[in-house]
Amino acid sequence: MQIMLIRRLFGGLFFLFLLCSCIALFVLHSLYFIFRTASQTEKTETKTVHDDQLFIPALIICNRMPFSQDGLNNVNVNLRQDSALRYLLEWTNPSLREAADYTAPAADFMNQGQNTVLQYITQSTRNQTIQNMQYQCQSMTRNSWFSTYVPTHPGVDVYLREDGSDVMRMATELENPIRLMDKRGVRLQMRKTKKADIRRTSCGYALGDARRSDEHAFKHNDTNYLMCNMMLVMRYCTCHPLMAELLHYDPAAYRDFLLRVSQTNVCSVDAYDNCARRYIDLTRVENWDEDIPKDLPGYDDAKKCRNDNHRSCLITSYPGTIEGYDLPEEYRTTQDYVSRLVLEYSTMRTTEILVSKDPNIYELLSFIGYNMALWFTVGHILWSMFWYATGLCCPKRHSNRIVPEIRRKRSVSSPEPIVVEHRPSQSEEPGADT
Repeated sequence: MQIMLIRRLFGGLFFLFLLCSCIALFVLHSLYFIFRTASQTEKTETKTVHDDQLFIPALIICNRMPFSQDGLNNVNVNLRQDSALRYLLEWTNPSLREAADYTAPAADFMNQGQNTVLQYITQSTRNQTIQNMQYQCQSMTRNSWFSTYVPTHPGVDVYLREDGSDVMRMATELENPIRLMDKRGVRLQMRKTKKADIRRTSCGYALGDARRSDEHAFKHNDTNYLMCNMMLVMRYCTCHPLMAELLHYDPAAYRDFLLRVSQTNVCSVDAYDNCARRYIDLTRVENWDEDIPKDLPGYDDAKKCRNDNHRSCLITSYPGTIEGYDLPEEYRTTQDYVSRLVLEYSTMRTTEILVSKDPNIYELLSFIGYNMALWFTVGHILWSMFWYATGLCCPKRHSNRIVPEIRRKRSVSSPEPIVVEHRPSQSEEPGADT
């Protein structure tokens, strides 16, 4: 009796130890995957699919010197000064200062240009005046802008886009341009690449989900990340970027935004660099995954703009091998701008890239489930081995107690049949008639 009590006590203690050990090992093993998820690690899956036909992408052509002599002839003569043109060039193209070959002009030179531009281009006529100064279709190839400050044509940037109808996406997603220089040709052997970022739950879990998410956001007008940040510029910089006037918005749908634009002054080149650029750069595709600086005025508002507005889940690009060459002699004798761009697909296969969390939520739950099954199965095996071993060492003792016999009581409702012996009478005996 005492041996059985000790056996049960030791078995209970071993069970508690085994249970705590399995729980601890399960938690420690699962923490590895939980920490990987919390550290925001990512993985990239790449596959190629064959397409029966591939279309030439849309070409977005940006002239690095957007003002022509034809356009300048339509505006005030004072705007034809080199200082005014230089200021206009940096004013309308803020990314110019980020170029590797950028050379900053003298401060007095830029101040002179700023005073001239703000004097002769008023807010009421600014949009129309800038459009009149830009290259028109008939003068796109002319090397005839009115400026002695830039003696040679700076070239043309060409961007490849699958769709050129969404102006808001072009304002924030243009990257990796092909630069065409004067009297030079470029040949691009490209391939089509689709990259879907499904680290955000709003983008779904596959490339098709990402495409449908972008279409839904565009249809329901949820792609206003740039506009939201321009509102922050007007609030914290007390001016609005020039692009707020140049982009075309529906006046009925964006009445509040256009009203704020009309009530604030346009940002100068220095004001844009000192304040507005930080907000606008957050909307560029290469900065979508970067942390918002903590010292940014209106940090919480900037974070809310990022969370409340849809950013593209699927981005199509056309990388490839670029080969440059000089144009033939007959093209190098003219004073006009001449260049050539040749596009061709190097393969009919499309590369699909899927960027996701590592692990994602489904893999995390699977790993935790596998760990639970592993360690509690090990615990069950050890528990079974323990009871088998204790059974061999300490077998159960047989009891000598007499078990009382249980007799079955007869039921009145089912009595046993009574056997009645029947004896024949004398008349039935043989030989009675004789």
